[in-house]
Amino acid sequence: MCIRDRSRMELLLLSLILITGPTLAEPLRMQPIGAYCVGYGGDASASNATACAETTPFLWRGLLHVAEHHSAFRIRRQALPGCEHSPGGCVNDMVVAMVPGTTGISFVSAIVTDAPETLWLFGTNDDALGAQPRTQVHTFWSTDLISWNTTMVLQLPHSGSPPKPPSWDSKSWTGFNTSPARGVLNGTDVFVLAIELGSPAALIGTRFTSVFAICEQCARTGDLSAGWTILDPTSHIYRRDRYSACPTLRYFNGYFYLVTLYEGVPNPKGAHCNSDSSTWDQCLAEHIVRSKDLMVWEESPYGGNQTILMGLPDGKDLSGPDHRIIPGSLLDQFGTPAEKNYTQSQTDDINRSDMDMVTLASGETYVVWLSGNQGVGSGGNPAGGASVAGMVKGTEQEWLESYFE
Repeated sequence: MCIRDRSRMELLLLSLILITGPTLAEPLRMQPIGAYCVGYGGDASASNATACAETTPFLWRGLLHVAEHHSAFRIRRQALPGCEHSPGGCVNDMVVAMVPGTTGISFVSAIVTDAPETLWLFGTNDDALGAQPRTQVHTFWSTDLISWNTTMVLQLPHSGSPPKPPSWDSKSWTGFNTSPARGVLNGTDVFVLAIELGSPAALIGTRFTSVFAICEQCARTGDLSAGWTILDPTSHIYRRDRYSACPTLRYFNGYFYLVTLYEGVPNPKGAHCNSDSSTWDQCLAEHIVRSKDLMVWEESPYGGNQTILMGLPDGKDLSGPDHRIIPGSLLDQFGTPAEKNYTQSQTDDINRSDMDMVTLASGETYVVWLSGNQGVGSGGNPAGGASVAGMVKGTEQEWLESYFE
């Protein structure tokens, strides 16, 4: 190409950039690996490969642990993918068979603070515990995973009758998943707790959505057991117009990043999320937004309101990662033939929900979620799913920020 032609070409490319704008780089992608546990049912106090359910990964004294189970929380070591090739082998030992006081408390979330290193677990009440079910937030904390303390940190509004399924319209608030994070709000250091609400309809619109509580003194003292207040839920709320459940909250460089579960996500491979489900028309998958003030929410330029963070469920594709068993995992080591067969043969997988994550010492992000049918079996499949893991080649911050660069 001659100099004159090359100059014309450069001018043409510059004109295209000015007209269309710069091309976006691809965000970091999560690579699914496989299942490490059957997600539902079983005895939470046993060292079996069932009942992991909602799982929160965290580092404790440099090692990967998980807090898990829908209720009666347990804590154990979690083997990393590839552990079968490492000198230390694959360790999935139970550390705490049941955290004291967590019977009747569900939807565990976790955060580790320092000075001294302290694990804080949060959950909402299944049982009445002096008020309506699903109207309290409790915390459990320990500095050694041996001795534990507990208290209720929030009593949600609980007037009126409890909801009667399938109607979720109640004057009482109903709280489900929570997610804690430390950040800066309006120039003040705070801890923030995202709280998933299923009612009242007059406040939240379409169930589910997230509201937020903050604690300023927690940031000053490191004590997360007192000082929480709920921000005005009429302004500090994620959205009211569509199902957006299971919040995961993080804070980086002036922004709160919120990952929630969307319902009604189409799968181009086929109807019913390309599955044998007769209950769900489309997929449930994770969406990401961010906000500086927990009031105004920014969508990602990589798909806007339809941005999906972690890909789609396998559906009836039994070769997909939701159906693979991770070598050296709890399921691989201790799973029964029935548990393994269930994981590998489920054909109504429409769900990637309840995600959480932690940045490893390697600088990679370890991600977990629930697969399955959201507890409603169809197409010959029993109710349930699996606890599944994936990896991101980057930190949590790098991963989340990449969807807005």
